[in-house]
Amino acid sequence: MPSNFQSTCGLAVSPKMSFYNTKACKEAVELVEKKWKNVDLNDQQFELAQPQSIEFQSFKLADFSYDLWLNTEPEGFSTSRIISPAPLILCLSNLHFIADGDTRQHLTKILGFPGDEREQLKSHQWLVYAYSRLCDQPRPSKVRPVQKVIIRGYEPSAMDQNLQNAYDRYAVDLKCLHSEPYFDTIDQTIDHLVSKQSSGKMKSLLPSGCTFDKTVDLAIMTSIYFEPEWMNLCPLGLATLCDFDVQNAAGLAKVFKLPSIKSTVRADYGEFSECIISGYEFKWSSLTIYFFKPNNNLTLPEMEKALTGSKLISYIREVAKRRFFKKYDVDTQIPLFTLENHVELKPALEKMGLKNLCDQEECNLYRLCPKRNKNYALSMAFQHVAIKIGLRSGNFRHLIKEPKKIIPDYVPTRKQFHLDSAFLFVVYEFNTGLILFIGRVIDPTASYVGGEQLL
Repeated sequence: MPSNFQSTCGLAVSPKMSFYNTKACKEAVELVEKKWKNVDLNDQQFELAQPQSIEFQSFKLADFSYDLWLNTEPEGFSTSRIISPAPLILCLSNLHFIADGDTRQHLTKILGFPGDEREQLKSHQWLVYAYSRLCDQPRPSKVRPVQKVIIRGYEPSAMDQNLQNAYDRYAVDLKCLHSEPYFDTIDQTIDHLVSKQSSGKMKSLLPSGCTFDKTVDLAIMTSIYFEPEWMNLCPLGLATLCDFDVQNAAGLAKVFKLPSIKSTVRADYGEFSECIISGYEFKWSSLTIYFFKPNNNLTLPEMEKALTGSKLISYIREVAKRRFFKKYDVDTQIPLFTLENHVELKPALEKMGLKNLCDQEECNLYRLCPKRNKNYALSMAFQHVAIKIGLRSGNFRHLIKEPKKIIPDYVPTRKQFHLDSAFLFVVYEFNTGLILFIGRVIDPTASYVGGEQLL
């Protein structure tokens, strides 16, 4: 990859072409901050609307730290690191519902949105457009075709026909976004992904005797923040489109009123007998989810053994080397888990074409989502599991709302895996297959207190 290109959102963006450092970008941020700085979280006037089937919650825009992506570089990061614009995009999305006309008009003018078409577009289409404006400058005055955007984490039944077609056509293996070659536009990347799918290259990465579950179209990848409530705020499941680089966990904890909790994990957890579960001490990046299905009566232990030495894991290690600017010294050890029944996942599994899993007694996940969110897409549901149960090991401390209901059921069922320290690695066991989680951590040693980073 050329030295003047930096990877962001799974794409390569030239700093000279980027919207990040422009006057217009800063102007947009200043406008949002000025307008919503003193918004009362409990003021019903600012409670977000509920477009179609996605549930929104009251949200305080000012709690986002806009310097996540604008102009700051935390110590230990390369000065050339381009950070995700996701917070601003979320604000723009929210303003679509709650801002007054003048504010909305000014923001759309900054982004170059065609005024006549602006009011005709649905919220998720506008969000996609805002995303494309931020991540793929310069853009023509014409609105980017929605069907050229990868869509995940959004209810297919709630989409118009264009978005439905996009969902069906581009439900591709997004982990290709983390590999060479890099592209300048989303369009080029999607074309590349589609060609890779047809070439069958990804299949060759699997260990012998295994295959991707065909019902999920090779594989699903998604990115995460701390809790699924975050996804409620993104009508497109924007986490899929952006490679989130979280720099202020305390800000999110404040927004969602999540406490700092200290809890002791059972002794057989290993070397790390105590775990501080707190959003004030941690920052996340992304989570990748792969669905595997054993072939030829391959047992789970055999598949586990094959997986640890497979080309796929070697491939992930290589991706880690390319995607990180710093080598961490912290060892990553992740145990495996057997998940308990959770009937609320069944509708989501069925919607993703995985009804056969729903029929298996042992495959339902433990305490996934609130009952009101039965229809979460499968990727969204598994995000919650990864946060609530899975990726908790060593120095990686997690944000959990109800730890007392989770920790007693925390029982490793396999020996721990090791992977490059830039990644977390966990496999969930089902009687029909395995689910492999790959979580990427920015800085596992970072500490936050009251929103301030301790350097």
